[in-house]
This record gives sequence, C-alpha cells and structure tokens, in this order.
Amino acid sequence: MERVSYKAAASRRKVFPAINSCDMDLLLKYPDRETSIGKRNYAMLLLASCSGMRCIDLANLKLEQIKRREKSIVWVQHKTNQSLSLPINQETLDALDDYLMHARPKSTLPYVFLTVLSPYRKLQSQSIRTIFIRNLRACGIEKSAYDGKTLHAFRRTIGKWLLESDTKIEMISQILGHRSRAALPRYLPLASDMLRECALDFTYTPLTTEVYK
Repeated sequence: MERVSYKAAASRRKVFPAINSCDMDLLLKYPDRETSIGKRNYAMLLLASCSGMRCIDLANLKLEQIKRREKSIVWVQHKTNQSLSLPINQETLDALDDYLMHARPKSTLPYVFLTVLSPYRKLQSQSIRTIFIRNLRACGIEKSAYDGKTLHAFRRTIGKWLLESDTKIEMISQILGHRSRAALPRYLPLASDMLRECALDFTYTPLTTEVYK
C-alpha cells in the first residue's frame, strides 16, 4: 500500500537533432539551380530553413501570401489554425522570384510550389518530405529510420538558435507559432550551453569520498 502514493517516473523522450551549420550549407548547396526542379527545391528548402514552416504549410503556401514589399510571408498554420507573419531575408526572396519567374509552370493554381510535369498540381506534404530526405542523402549526410532528420529539423534548428541568442520565451513561441510556452522545453536539450545552466550542483547534497570508489 505504501507504493500507491508514489508517482511513476515519466517515460524518457528521445531528443531529435537540429541541423548543424555544415550540414545546412551542404543541403542548400546541393540543388542544381540551373534546372527547374533545382530552382524549386532550393527556394523551398531555403524558405523552410529561415521560417521553420512545416511541410503542410509549405504545400499550402499561396502566391498572395508572399509580401515582397514588407519582405515577409503571412499564412495560417494548418496545425494550430493560427495566423503567423514572419520576415524573410532578401536571399530567400530572390530564390523565390527566380523560381516563380523562370521555373514555375504556367498555371492558374494559387499555390507557390507545383509539380514540374503536367498536369500540374501543388506539391503534397509527403512529396516535400521525400525531397528533403533525397537531398539529405545525396549530400552524404547519414539518415536512418526515426532519427529525426526530417524537414521538421529546420524548426528545431531555429528554436536552438533563438535560445542561444537569449531571445525571450514569448518571442520564440510567436516565431515558431506555438499555442503555449509548454512546447519550448523540447528545444532546450539542443542548446547544450543553455542546458548546462539548468543543471544543479551538489551544494545541498554533500558527497562522501566513497561515492566514486
């Protein structure tokens, strides 16, 4: 009966990786920007890397949601149904313009990213995941099942960067489009320096010399 009052320990959660700077460079340099597919994939990966957009949101992104004058994109997140507006840099805008003007098929569809073969359709989420993984492996980056190396790693990378730059928690939640701050702890293990600050010393738990014998 004494054990009834004890609460079971929480199950361990696997920490999925962010993308380091070397792998990020390899990923963004791989698409052949002389081809239509390469222009599309480069613009898509670059946009994901600087905005943290999910696959479904990239697939649903419409032409009207790219605000060139304000250098931003505005969309409603599929997962949370919340509106989000984020700035994008000139490099990303140039990549999008290069794709839209020179590689995107002539179509009345409102979506940004389309298939390259007729009949033209918007890219599906699974297709975007496949493109990312194909580029990942082509760059020589190791990939195994359930290792967390998916397009979602861009979101973890942005969360890590923001934590390391001492960005306020409220701002991180807004940038990543979280409903609450409860989602932020999953990014903390990726920022080792920040995690080290959370560690407790043995001030209140004196150790004896026999502990490490």
